[in-house]
Amino acid sequence: MEQGLTKAKLYPGTSLEQVTITQELPALLVRAPEAEMSRVVLLLHGGGYCLGSSRTHRALASWLSARSKAVVVVPDYRLAPESPFPAGLDDAHAAWDWLLRRDGIEAQHVAIVGDSGGGGLAAALTVRLLHLGIRPTSTVLFSPWADLTMRSPDYRGNADRDPLVRPQFLADARDAYLAGGVSPLDPLASPVEAVWRGAAPVLIQAASDEVLAGDARLLADVLAAAGVPCTLDMVDGVVHVWHLYCGLIDEAERSVADAGAFIRRHFAAR
Repeated sequence: MEQGLTKAKLYPGTSLEQVTITQELPALLVRAPEAEMSRVVLLLHGGGYCLGSSRTHRALASWLSARSKAVVVVPDYRLAPESPFPAGLDDAHAAWDWLLRRDGIEAQHVAIVGDSGGGGLAAALTVRLLHLGIRPTSTVLFSPWADLTMRSPDYRGNADRDPLVRPQFLADARDAYLAGGVSPLDPLASPVEAVWRGAAPVLIQAASDEVLAGDARLLADVLAAAGVPCTLDMVDGVVHVWHLYCGLIDEAERSVADAGAFIRRHFAAR
């Protein structure tokens, strides 16, 4: 995964800084030249809760920083199977708390973003914070894995059309992440089961032909039923988390630009 994704191109002029959230939790702070230090995006990388790192997502972080005009922080949260649920969520929460301690940053100046498994983690963190009375300015989810019951027919129906994600990999990753008997119906494991009422606006972008397309649609339906402002963008002719290929394909740059505009709009509304 690192061999492939570290070939993606950084946005020109981007600076990268290794930071320490806790002794066990490093992170990458990514700042494009356009970014304002007073606005922050917490980016939770994908990889099915078992793979990925700040290295695999540094290029995406750089383009997201440029388009959102915000600093992007990518924590290297703990991964399964060595660290199953809720270790990754606890690390994401620790990163959120760390951001709010830095330089007087407030919750309304932080957006939460995640892709794939990191999208599920971003949704779960949004829910956990909501139940503590805390709201980010917005949440953005790229091809989110939001339902660990894997109930959508798209897991089977799109399996032959999705060149990147295999349902068996997801089943194995889920079992590793939920080791110890955690139910896939736990709302912090499957955010489609959560109570979302009162959440900040959410943008969901997913590929029409990916196996996780049904998760995106189901989560959008859950948010709509809860009265949460939600924009669902299903894109044809792209692959799972195509956003990772900014600097390589136009579709990635367009979708990240749309996400950045969404984040900026909700920063400005606060």
